[in-house]
Amino acid sequence: MRSGLRWLLLLCLVPAVTEAAQQDRHVLLLHSYHPGHRWTDEVTAGVRDGLAAHTEVVLHVEHMDAKQWSWGLHFPKLLELYWFKYGPAGEHAVRLDAVICSDDDALDFALAHRGELFAGVPLVFCGINDFQPSRIAGFKRVSGVTEEYDFAGSMEMVLGLHPGTRRLLVLADDTRSGKAARARLERAAGQVAGGVALEWLVSPSVAGAREALAALDAGTVVLYLGWQKAGDHHTLSLEQSWSIAASASPVPVYALWDYYPGSGVVGGRGMSAASQGKAAAGIALQFVEAPASQDVPLVEVAPEPYVFDYRAMERFDLSPSSLPAGAVVANRPETFYSRNWPWLWGILVFVLLEAALIGFYFVSVRKRRQLEQQLRHAQKMEAVGRLAGGVAHDFRNLLTVIDGQCALLESELAAQEDLRDRVVQVRDAAHRASNVASQLLAFSRKQVLQPRHANLNRVVGDLVDTVRHAVGEGIVVEWSLSEEVPSVFLDVQQLELAIINLGSNARDAMPEGGRLTVRTSREDLRDAAARSVGVPPGVYACLSVSDTGIGMDSRVRERLFEPFFTTKDPAHGTGLGLSMVHGFVEQSGGGIAVQSAAGRGSTFSLFFPAAGNAPVVTKPDSSQSGTSVRGGTETLLVVEDEQAVLDLMEEALLSFGYTVLTAPTPAQAIAVVAGLKQPPDLLVTDVLMPGMRGPELAARLRQMHPGLPVLYVSGHVLDSFDRGELEAIRSNFLEKPFTPRTLGRSVRRLLDARHPKV
Repeated sequence: MRSGLRWLLLLCLVPAVTEAAQQDRHVLLLHSYHPGHRWTDEVTAGVRDGLAAHTEVVLHVEHMDAKQWSWGLHFPKLLELYWFKYGPAGEHAVRLDAVICSDDDALDFALAHRGELFAGVPLVFCGINDFQPSRIAGFKRVSGVTEEYDFAGSMEMVLGLHPGTRRLLVLADDTRSGKAARARLERAAGQVAGGVALEWLVSPSVAGAREALAALDAGTVVLYLGWQKAGDHHTLSLEQSWSIAASASPVPVYALWDYYPGSGVVGGRGMSAASQGKAAAGIALQFVEAPASQDVPLVEVAPEPYVFDYRAMERFDLSPSSLPAGAVVANRPETFYSRNWPWLWGILVFVLLEAALIGFYFVSVRKRRQLEQQLRHAQKMEAVGRLAGGVAHDFRNLLTVIDGQCALLESELAAQEDLRDRVVQVRDAAHRASNVASQLLAFSRKQVLQPRHANLNRVVGDLVDTVRHAVGEGIVVEWSLSEEVPSVFLDVQQLELAIINLGSNARDAMPEGGRLTVRTSREDLRDAAARSVGVPPGVYACLSVSDTGIGMDSRVRERLFEPFFTTKDPAHGTGLGLSMVHGFVEQSGGGIAVQSAAGRGSTFSLFFPAAGNAPVVTKPDSSQSGTSVRGGTETLLVVEDEQAVLDLMEEALLSFGYTVLTAPTPAQAIAVVAGLKQPPDLLVTDVLMPGMRGPELAARLRQMHPGLPVLYVSGHVLDSFDRGELEAIRSNFLEKPFTPRTLGRSVRRLLDARHPKV
C-alpha cells in the first residue's frame, strides 16, 4: 500500500523548481559508519577537497551508523527517512545528480533500493573491502574506487623483522569489513606464513582481549586487523583498540589495516581515506558533467608507505636500518643535530662549500677536451648553486630568529647601554649574514626578483657619480650609450648592484690606475653567438664593462663565478660579487660573456632579453615607511613548521597586543580553527610546509570561514606555484628574514584593509 501511495504521489505532484535551483548539482555522500569515525571523517574531507573547485555542486552527507549497529535492523527506518529526503516522489526531496557510497553497507543499501531512492542516479563507491567486479555486474552507471591492501607483503615484512616467529595471533572483529579483511588475510597467509601457525582472536571483550594478549610469549607476533566491535557490544574507536592491544601485549603488535603511529603499535601500512574520497569525488563529477555517460572507469588507489613508531621499535630492539625501503619512522627522539643544528650549520656550511668547489675543480681539470671541460664546469656550477640556494634558505630562517630576537632584546635593554650595544653588534652581524644569504640566492638563481620595465641607458646614466666615487680618482671612467638599445624587463636594484660590483672588481684590477669604459648596445644574437653566451637567439640589450687592468688567466676564468672564489686578500673580498652578478643575469633570462687575458684587461658583457622576450618573475614590495608599529587586539593564527621562527613570531605579535594561536603543521592549524567559536581575524602562514602548502591551507580554512585574510611568509623562491597561486601569494607576502616591526606592520596593514576606517 505504501508503495502504491508513493507512485500515486509521483504521478500527481509537479515539482516546482526555481531557476537558481536548476543550476545547482546535488551530490549525496552516504556513509556506512558514524561521524567521529576516523576513516569516515577523512573520506568526507577528501570528497570536500575534490568538489571544492565546483561551487555549483551542493554536498549532502548522511551516516548509516552500521559500525555501532552492525545488525542493520535500523535500515528500514533509514529507507523511510532517505525516501522522504531524496526519493523521486518526495514533495520536498532533493533531486540528486550522483550518490557516493562510503564502505560496503552504504553501497549494498544503495544498490538494493536504487529503484525506490536513486532511480537513474549514478552511484560511486569507495572504501569497499575485497571488491569483486561481479558485485556491480548488471548495474548501469556504477563506478568507484578500489583499494589494494598488500596483506602478503605486510606479513612478509613482519616475518622478516622477526625471523624467530612461530605464531601469528590476528586480532579482528566480526563486522562486515572485519570478515572481508579476514578472508583476504587467510588467502595471503597461505602464500606467506609457511610453518608459522595462524590463530584468530575475533571480537573479544575488552577484558578478554587484555587477558588473551597478556598471556602471549616470545615467538608470537600480534597482527591487528581492525578490532572495533568488542564482544560485550561495545564499539571502540581505532585509537582505543590500538592502545588496548599495544599496552596489553608483551610481544610486538603490527597493524595490517588503517594505521596511525603513536599508540604503541610497532608499525603498519594503511590506506588513505582522504585519497579515496577525493578520487570518488572526481568520478562523481564526471557523471555530473556528462549526464548521458553510462560508463566511467574504476580508479585504483594504492596503500600508503609503511609507517613505524620509533618508541615501539626501541621496545622490541628494532633498528631503522632493518625496515623496508621507503618506510617512514615517526616519533624519532631529538638528536644532537636537531638540538644544535644552528651552530653546526654556521660552522660547517662554508667548509662544505669549499670542499665541494675543490672536488668539482679537480674533476674538471682532468678533462682535456674543451667541450667536456665546459660541460663539467656547468654541472659543477649547477650543483654548487643548488647547495648554495638550499643553505641560504635555511640560513634565512636562522637569521629571522637572530634578527628578530635581537630587535626584541634591543627594546628591552634600552636602559642598559652596554648590553644594548652588544645586541646591536649581533644584529649588525645578522644583517651582514643576510646579505651573504641574498648573494648566495642570487648565485643559485633562487632570489625573489622585483622586475619592471626599464631603460638601460637611464639606469646606467644614474650611476655615473656612484661608479666614479667607487673606483677613485686614479681611474678614468668613460660612457658610451647607444640610442638603439631596447628596453628591458628586470630588477633595477639588482642591475645597479651588478654594475657597482663590476666597477669595484675593475678598480681592484687597476691598482696603478687606468680606464674603465661602460657601453650599452643592441645585439641581435644568432645561433652561434647565442650559444656562446648561453641564451636563445633573439634581440638583446648589452651592457659591457671594460677595464685596462691586469686581466685573468685561464685558471681564474674557469672559476670566475664560483661563490667564495677570489684572488684578493681575504680581508678585502668574499668572492661573492661576481657569483651574484652571474645568478642575477641568468635568473633574468640573460647571459654573460667574458673576454680577458693576463696583462690585457677584461671585458664583462651582460646580455638581457628585450622587454618582449623577458621572463616575468616578481615579488610584491614588502617595505613600508615609518618605524612605529600600531598593534591591536585581534586574534591571529600563525602556522610555521620551523619552531624557532614560530616562537619568534608568537612573541613579537603578543608584544603588539594581539591574541596569538600557533600551529607547527597545517593539520594542527585546521584542527585549531575547527575548535574555535569565532574565526581568527588573520592567518599568517609559511608558504612551503611538509604535507600541505600555504595556499592549500588557506583554501581549506576559507571553506570554513570565507573571506579569511592571509599573510604569507617565506624565504624560498616561488617558482613552483602556478600563476593563480602565485598572484594570491604576491598580494600579501613577507620575505624572510624579517624583523618583528616589519611583521607587525604587515599584519596591521592587512587587518586595516579588512576593516578600513571611515
